[in-house]
Amino acid sequence: MSVFGADLPTRNLMSIGTVTQVISLAGLKSAITAAKPGNTVKLTAPIDLAGRDLVINCVGTATLPITIDLAAPVKNGRVLISRAHWVNVRFKDLGYSKIDGLKITDGSTHIDVDGRGGKIHHTTGQGILVTDPTTTDWQIWNCRIDKAGSNSNLDHGIYAATAKGKCVIANVIVTNPQAYGYQLYPDCQGLIVTSCETHGSKTRGGMVVGSESSLTNTTTVVGLVATGMISSYGAVSAYPPATTSNLGTVYDSIGTGAFATQMHPVHCSPTLTSPKGYVAAARYPYHPAFDIDGRPFFTADAGAVAY
Repeated sequence: MSVFGADLPTRNLMSIGTVTQVISLAGLKSAITAAKPGNTVKLTAPIDLAGRDLVINCVGTATLPITIDLAAPVKNGRVLISRAHWVNVRFKDLGYSKIDGLKITDGSTHIDVDGRGGKIHHTTGQGILVTDPTTTDWQIWNCRIDKAGSNSNLDHGIYAATAKGKCVIANVIVTNPQAYGYQLYPDCQGLIVTSCETHGSKTRGGMVVGSESSLTNTTTVVGLVATGMISSYGAVSAYPPATTSNLGTVYDSIGTGAFATQMHPVHCSPTLTSPKGYVAAARYPYHPAFDIDGRPFFTADAGAVAY
């Protein structure tokens, strides 16, 4: 195995320009509109969106990305990343949205979302939703997602409908989703999902991977821990009529109720064991260097927490 994190796609650079601190919704919207490449906009006081979207549509560059840092709680609305390019989004607490907690869409590219251990919770729709086939090169890191969704067929912790370019989901813990913890469907090409967890789905399983047209066959899942699904669903499931070949690259993962034929038979366990004890000697790449709270991984443990 290589150095942890070295084989993952490169993330956006840090913003190094002017930092504008704001304490109100009006101030935040104004600062987002005015942000230039390299700038950071930092929210330092809680805001209530009153059912509206907070639209992030900034355009940075590869060397000068823009950072929107929601360092204070945001409630009662959705963070909508639309037509944005080379943008970092950081957050602390996104809660009580009547739709999705956060959505990446409308051809946004090079989007780096990092909760820094923070949470998205009590959403009526998805915790995080990624849509639009022209949306590419996105990464989602270090998030806790709790109680996402109200529809048992549609609402998941993370619903990635599309993944093109270099896309990553890493160090995410989903708890108590209405449906799946993660739905990777129908067009996730080359997506890497690493060191994630899902616990306590109300009506479905841990993760579903697939599509009718096999567009998700190149997804790689590493270090998943999945528990608490209802009895008829597993830790990882292929979406019919897709075959289990969709899951040919699920490694170093463990879970209750897992269907062993849908995970690599050597590298995965359908019986829950210690996340450290099972994969301390993991043999597959893509394990991150740090856990959901910024602590270093010393062994390639499953899940989002370093032991």
